[in-house]
Amino acid sequence: MNASDFTHESTGRVRYDPGLGTRKFDPWWALLLCDDGIVDYYTWLLKRHGIALTKGSAHGAHVCFVRGQEPPERSAWGFDPGPVAFRYTNVIRWDNGRHAWLDVYSPALAEIRARLGFRTPEKVTFHLTLGRLVFPVAGTRADDPDGVLVL
Repeated sequence: MNASDFTHESTGRVRYDPGLGTRKFDPWWALLLCDDGIVDYYTWLLKRHGIALTKGSAHGAHVCFVRGQEPPERSAWGFDPGPVAFRYTNVIRWDNGRHAWLDVYSPALAEIRARLGFRTPEKVTFHLTLGRLVFPVAGTRADDPDGVLVL
C-alpha cells in the first residue's frame, strides 16, 4: 500500500501505559486513542455484510504504536505531542482469521517512535483494530480475497 491508499483522515491523542493501576496493566505500551465512531461505523458495515464481530477493546478505539517494548530513550516516554494526525484505509482486513482491522498510515506516529529510540522502517504502517471475529476463520492468508472487504 502507498500513502494514496489511505483515503480517510482523523486525529487522536497519545496515551502511555494504558491500564496503569488496573489488573490489565502491562508496561511499555503506547496507544493513539481515536474516535470510537470509526470502529462503530466499520463494525456496522461488517454486520450488514453478514460478518459477526465482537467490537472494540478495553481501551476503546486506538492505534497501538509501542507493544510492550522498553524504549531505548526512556526519557522521551510520556512525551505529549498534542493531537496526532493519521490516515486510514476503507479496506477492512481480517486475514489473520481472528481479528478485523483497518490499516493506518501516520508519519507523526513514526516520528514519536523515532523519538523513543526505536528504529523505524521507511514505510511504516500501523492498524486500528475493529474487533474480534465471532466465528474465526482457519487458514486465512493475506492474499486470500475472503480476508479483505473493500467498502
